[in-house]
Amino acid sequence: MHRITRETQERAGYRYAFDPDDDPLLTVDPGERLVVESEDSYHGQLFAEGHRDRSTEPRSNPLSGPIAVDGSSPGDTLAVHVESIEPLEGRASTYVPSWWWYLGPMASRRAMDDFVGVDPPEEARELAIGLDGDDAEGTIDVDGHTVPYEPMLGTIGTAPARTPAPNGPAGPHGGNMDLPIVHPGSTVYLPVNVPDALLALGDAHAAQGEAEVTGVAAEMPARTTLQVDLLRGHDLSWPRVETDTYLYAVAAKTPFSTFEDAIRLAFVLLVGWLETRGTDRYDALRLAAVAGRLLVGNFNCVAAGLPKALLD
Repeated sequence: MHRITRETQERAGYRYAFDPDDDPLLTVDPGERLVVESEDSYHGQLFAEGHRDRSTEPRSNPLSGPIAVDGSSPGDTLAVHVESIEPLEGRASTYVPSWWWYLGPMASRRAMDDFVGVDPPEEARELAIGLDGDDAEGTIDVDGHTVPYEPMLGTIGTAPARTPAPNGPAGPHGGNMDLPIVHPGSTVYLPVNVPDALLALGDAHAAQGEAEVTGVAAEMPARTTLQVDLLRGHDLSWPRVETDTYLYAVAAKTPFSTFEDAIRLAFVLLVGWLETRGTDRYDALRLAAVAGRLLVGNFNCVAAGLPKALLD
């Protein structure tokens, strides 16, 4: 099985964008399994220093990869099966960077904090992860509260066709979607925009609430086992996620569109997907209105879904 270790990635350098001009760190054939280790969202800084210090490490969300999928071409789709996500250190970390993380740039967040007279504590919280044997079931201790261990990948995507996509927002390439449904047992469908796709991933969470309201979940370094299949000639405009029980279409706001637009687009993409599976367009739209589900990954990205049981 192919493997990218944390040490291998550190020597090659972590990536902070999905860049079509990057050289791949690893090449796999379609259908192969691989193990990818990733650093946590803050390079372990919260563990080492007890707080976030942007003066020494300004960048967040380091990505492992990129991984070339041999023979993939623009117009194809990657089907990335997430088999397992394991903590590398048996712990995660979190902190509160601002009262309202999604207000905008850091200066805007601080202005809001000053205006409403709040001073969020800057110290990090280390969260112990307790796993029960080899079945990956376990818990996280969050300030004395027991939370289920529900690992996920916050960031996964492929390189866009031309301009590098930063690792902060989500987009048609995938990226920082922060969707808790990207968990073991799920399949993430990603468009291939450049030869060999250039898949990258990171930002693993031991658990995350929908919307990730502070912008920081239970951040952990992780070991992720994947299988990457290739759907040739299956052109995809935005990512999709399939779990054991649901189909989800993903969309995100952009500098030119709103969060509300992303919700509309996600449901349109979902209806279009169901139509390709044989469901009448307006039957699918009625089903979405009656039984649809909307997940908020962060305040940029959403996933619209329907239960697979309704579609059999």
